[in-house]
Amino acid sequence: MKIILSATTSWNLFNSRMGLARALKASGNEVIFLSPHDKYSQYLIDKGFSWVHFPLKPRGKNIFQELASMLFMISFYRRVKPDLVYHFTPKGVIYGSLAAKIAGVKVIFNTITGLGYVFSEPSERVLRTLVKIFYPIALFNTIAVFQNSDDQKLFCEKRIVASDKNFLIRSSGVDMDLFKFSPQVEGKPIVLLSSRFVKEKGIRYFIEAARILKTRNINVRLALVGQPEENQPTSITLTEIEKWVSGGLVDWWGWHDNMEEIYPKAHVVCLPTYYMEGVPKVLIEAAACGRPLIATNVPGCREIVQNGYNGILVPPKNALALADAITKLSKDREMRKRMGRNSRELASINFSAEKVIADYFELYEKYRI
Repeated sequence: MKIILSATTSWNLFNSRMGLARALKASGNEVIFLSPHDKYSQYLIDKGFSWVHFPLKPRGKNIFQELASMLFMISFYRRVKPDLVYHFTPKGVIYGSLAAKIAGVKVIFNTITGLGYVFSEPSERVLRTLVKIFYPIALFNTIAVFQNSDDQKLFCEKRIVASDKNFLIRSSGVDMDLFKFSPQVEGKPIVLLSSRFVKEKGIRYFIEAARILKTRNINVRLALVGQPEENQPTSITLTEIEKWVSGGLVDWWGWHDNMEEIYPKAHVVCLPTYYMEGVPKVLIEAAACGRPLIATNVPGCREIVQNGYNGILVPPKNALALADAITKLSKDREMRKRMGRNSRELASINFSAEKVIADYFELYEKYRI
């Protein structure tokens, strides 16, 4: 079969879809990536895949540019004539599904990787209304895959998806051989936050928790991994980061592609997001490495963090609760070791790449044309 995997960034495809793409290609399928150009586009090509530039701005709002993007996608699908198309990220799902239907593509898959910043930001009321209108139209008569049960339940209750054409596949999977279990390292406990540097990820609450910990004289280090994002309205700025570092609140380790080497340096991995996540990849990767987790009690995070078993769930936007959780784990090495082992077990059972890919192939077989 000729299969197109499409997302609103090449980074998304490289970071989360490579395992699936390799498995599809190994099974004799022709796989084509479709995404806007960024530095990861070349990485997709270097891995031996066909990649096509999709002229789309992920957060663009210019009506003429958005229409041009849609027309490009319709033309591309008509020309290539794929047997199956697969879309990721909210904007990609809506645009891609509408374009595929107009172009006459018979099999359309969509993964709902969380509801995104549109549903997290109160200021996005108009855009949120448009998304709510177009989601049912786009998803009609397509196969919808959800990454967490909360989103699946919401879409079913709102009748946005058909009851017989939606499925739950938790996350994009993690390579358990690459993200290996490692024991807790010696030294002062390090709590790591790795994410996109946008405010919805809860980074400012992490810093506020750092201030609380400092007043308590807790023997712990906090570290950030990531980098400021250009042209993002909610991006954490370089000035903020430098101020936090110079104030002794946090270390900044920069951007890393080799996270399998970074997680073992930490004792705890934290994600205080209030973003509408699917299942945060950082949490399943850290779990695979045997790290206890601290995360907010929101959809997506609840899929991988079992409170008291492999980590601690805290209320969103609550720096005090976050500081309390960090204090608790930083003081109890045995708890960290126990939760770390449990994290590895949960990741192995529920989130391994092998399991996730097998679940996808089961769906492909069911809907093979």
